[in-house]
Amino acid sequence: MVAISDHPSSFLVSSYAQKTYGYANAFGISNRQFYHFCSVVKKHSMFRLLSYNIYFGKKLDIILDWLAEIERKKNTFDIMCFQEFPYEKIDTCMRSRKSTSNYRFAPSIYLGGKIYGQLTIFNQNKLKIINDTELLLGASRIEKSMSYLLKRSTKRKSLLTLFETNTHKKLMVANTHLSIGLNKLRINQLKKIFIQVQTIPNTLIVGDLNYTSALPRFSLKRLIKKYQFEDATRNLKTHRILFLRHQLDYIFTKSVSVTRVRAEQLPFSDHYPLIAQFEI
Repeated sequence: MVAISDHPSSFLVSSYAQKTYGYANAFGISNRQFYHFCSVVKKHSMFRLLSYNIYFGKKLDIILDWLAEIERKKNTFDIMCFQEFPYEKIDTCMRSRKSTSNYRFAPSIYLGGKIYGQLTIFNQNKLKIINDTELLLGASRIEKSMSYLLKRSTKRKSLLTLFETNTHKKLMVANTHLSIGLNKLRINQLKKIFIQVQTIPNTLIVGDLNYTSALPRFSLKRLIKKYQFEDATRNLKTHRILFLRHQLDYIFTKSVSVTRVRAEQLPFSDHYPLIAQFEI
């Protein structure tokens, strides 16, 4: 009898094998056993993603309760990308997480003596960190003016985290928060990110891009196409202001297959969280 562990998982879960179970006899196992093994392998290559601008963590306690309820239902996220996360609350957040979780943080907004930024939390059972980089993106004129008027300092960044998955593939996750101001500036900021990650075969660019769907997005679509990315969010409404519901948050992918994505309409922030399932 041939041991299943002696064979590459990618071979075992080929579409042909899943449809016909033709390899089951070769391994000396039943079709049911083979199907179960394929399901386990596929589960390990599937990942759940959350991207959420939490509005400076004003309702962070409620958000953490919401996440805890999701975990009780065994729908744990493998990657969580937060924007406007308060630095002082990271320890509180991580204490509520499983011991297998780890994180990276990039400070980008300094307001009222407090630090806020992008927080990326990941499941170490499925993702091993290779390196991380804070890519500086600059600030708009509006943001620079706010530093004088409101004592708010903004240094826009993309937190780039390179992982090795449990299936031994590289995955880049760019947790991003772009400037308020003109779309031309945001296009230039995105271009910096695209250039920085272009050598990585599997990439996710996620976060609050401040690029509204209420106006034409021709330049954005051209840029995505130029760098061979796809928009997985399909015009989902992710932000509300007064009576306007529009999209500001996105998931851009390259060589990553997003099988499910939705915007959860929760009242904990001015943004709605993006929830996605993907495989490489």
